[in-house]
Amino acid sequence: MVAKSNKSKEPDDGDRLAKGNMQIMLMSTSTTIEAKFIDYCLELSNWKVLPVGPPVQDPITNDTDDMELIDWLGTKDENSTVFVSFGSEYFLSKEDMEEVAFWLELSNVNFIWVARFPKGEEKNIEDALPKSFLERIGERGRILDKFAPQPRILNHPSTGGFISHCGWNSAMESIDFGVPIVAMPIHLDQPMIARLIVELGVAVEIVRDDDGKIHRGEIAEILKEAEEVLLALQLRLQAFLLLYSLKGVVSDLFVYTIMQPNSAS
Repeated sequence: MVAKSNKSKEPDDGDRLAKGNMQIMLMSTSTTIEAKFIDYCLELSNWKVLPVGPPVQDPITNDTDDMELIDWLGTKDENSTVFVSFGSEYFLSKEDMEEVAFWLELSNVNFIWVARFPKGEEKNIEDALPKSFLERIGERGRILDKFAPQPRILNHPSTGGFISHCGWNSAMESIDFGVPIVAMPIHLDQPMIARLIVELGVAVEIVRDDDGKIHRGEIAEILKEAEEVLLALQLRLQAFLLLYSLKGVVSDLFVYTIMQPNSAS
């Protein structure tokens, strides 16, 4: 005989959506990005679905904590610097860090690399990198082992590309600031987001082998050509076009939209 628990199951988000008495769903997206998926949500429910556009943080211009980094970035040519960050929830292994260091050194481009460590496992950044790496790159790069002012970096005219894990917020910030993405998804929903932004024409994805490994030189070649190849310029142009579509008139349409009959009913 199987004993039954007296504890009732806590409803998850799916249960709340299915059983709740909600009439409006706000989605952190845009019809420019996910029109067909928004339409699908409309077909599945009786709610009014309102895409409010990704909430992108405005760059902070009066924060003096990061001025040394921003001043350094200001010495670089327009679109000449790559920002490298894999988010706050994933940490590279020593092997992965050595690979990224190899790519950046081989590419010969300027870069800002956020290389963070798990809490309690912090280490000297120089010890985690290939021997003499910092000496070899000199003034070409900056490596941070702490929080980075991502919106300020992406919004800076010297920034021309973003090597990203493709978290939703990071992808939307990069699009909002008109910066093409070199997609390097790692886990969870990141591969799907990478595929989406590649289809939008604002990113290129790094090709992995059957074992999930990235071949040495893959990123380096993309970065070497980033300022010369038409694709990179085309990505930037499309990113800017998408930017204007995202900003649009979302705030002006908010009240109007929620007052209209649901188009799916």
